[in-house]
Amino acid sequence: MEPMATPKLGEMLVKAKLLTTEQLQTALNYQKTTSGRLAEIIAKLGFIKEDIMVEFLANQQELKIIKLSKIILPENLVKKIPLTLIEKHLVLPVGFKNGVLTVAMSDPTNYEAIEEIQLVTNWQVEIVLATPTEIKEAINEILKRKKKQPKNKEDVLQELEGKSKNKP
Repeated sequence: MEPMATPKLGEMLVKAKLLTTEQLQTALNYQKTTSGRLAEIIAKLGFIKEDIMVEFLANQQELKIIKLSKIILPENLVKKIPLTLIEKHLVLPVGFKNGVLTVAMSDPTNYEAIEEIQLVTNWQVEIVLATPTEIKEAINEILKRKKKQPKNKEDVLQELEGKSKNKP
């Protein structure tokens, strides 16, 4: 379960008239069965669009919003974070300056993700926000590129040897 931040987010959304109390209750009930993050559940249930939720969170947390489709992800930084961690928390490194890694994520209250990234990279982490859809699309692009990467010389030679051994 999440700490007290969960009801606060819901209450803030209701106060901002972005969510009704009934919708909040539905989302909280759904959260009990899935144990997902409230912001994601509210968007998944269609109560608030992703971009509106990200904008709301950005205003609440005083964070910048980034359009991942408008930038080129630095591959050297992407390689610094295990792909399993990127996929698990829907995070993407987008910049590095003065020992601070800038990471795009959709939920700035996902402190577990921030801590794990700091442990893996040994860098301080700064957050910018992006919609979950944009992050997923960028991760899919990374996965596609990874599959298309040229094989190293040894892999190619082994593959060729394997094919020639199978021929009569």
